Amino acid sequence: MTEFLFREIILRIKKVMRHLPVVVISGMRQTGKSTLLQNEPSIAGSHRYFTLDDFAVLAAARTNPESLFDAPVIIDEVQRCPELIVAIKKAVDENRSNGFFILSGSANISLLGRVSETLAGRASYLALYPMTRRERMALVTQRPFIARFMDDQTLPAGESLPVTDADILAGGLPPACLGDSEGLREWFLGYVQTYVERDVRGLSQIADLVSFANFVRLAALRSGQVLSIASLARDAKLNAATAGRYLGLLEASFIVWRLPPFFNNRSSRLVKSPKLYFTDSGLAAHLADVTEFPQGRDSKMRG
Repeated sequence: MTEFLFREIILRIKKVMRHLPVVVISGMRQTGKSTLLQNEPSIAGSHRYFTLDDFAVLAAARTNPESLFDAPVIIDEVQRCPELIVAIKKAVDENRSNGFFILSGSANISLLGRVSETLAGRASYLALYPMTRRERMALVTQRPFIARFMDDQTLPAGESLPVTDADILAGGLPPACLGDSEGLREWFLGYVQTYVERDVRGLSQIADLVSFANFVRLAALRSGQVLSIASLARDAKLNAATAGRYLGLLEASFIVWRLPPFFNNRSSRLVKSPKLYFTDSGLAAHLADVTEFPQGRDSKMRG
């Protein structure tokens, strides 16, 4: 079994737990949410862990949710029982104990909408993203290189850790970046099939999964480029409204994010086109069918 690696979000979780009764942790599948909640001593040591993947626990959550609340609790895969949120709200209003509830689950538009409405003022929302190189190399106790560089504008000697092609292709999803590189293609193939066939149907009614899958791959080929929804829609043979909705689904499930441009004029930051990035470089490379970066050629996909 792979050794548990410290995740930087743990510091934020512990800070939020001191101020609010509910912490909601979401993110794309396989980023390590369940592993973190079961193995981080400062969290697992003080909270009972339940997962709604367990049918007995799911039944209890539906029929007698208060039975789960006799001690500080972690409830994983909470999207499987949205009605549990109402019981949590009632428990918080009766006894507002900071850090009592930690809820976790993969992104789900209806869940997040209901949580934000029902637990307004009671919860904080955090997202767990794929592992960073600092996390994979167990360097999170050190001050980030970029922060030190911004302070003194010098390059520290002897600390060069170049990003390799293998790093880019593996990305930061723990099963991919910490597992056997020989099975990387098969793992991503299964991940994409599961996401398209299962998760997207839970997010929204998509009649044509083939056109959606094609849209996702075209988006991957534009990773790191200025986003033009009209151009992306034209290439995917979709109207702009549908392309915008598909992109919104990818954002809601933490697959992609838009990086707004930096301008001194704050209004320009809001109206100018952002750049489109995939959250995980390994997933983007798989979708774009990039398996290598030939030497001597400056591939824009490398960035």
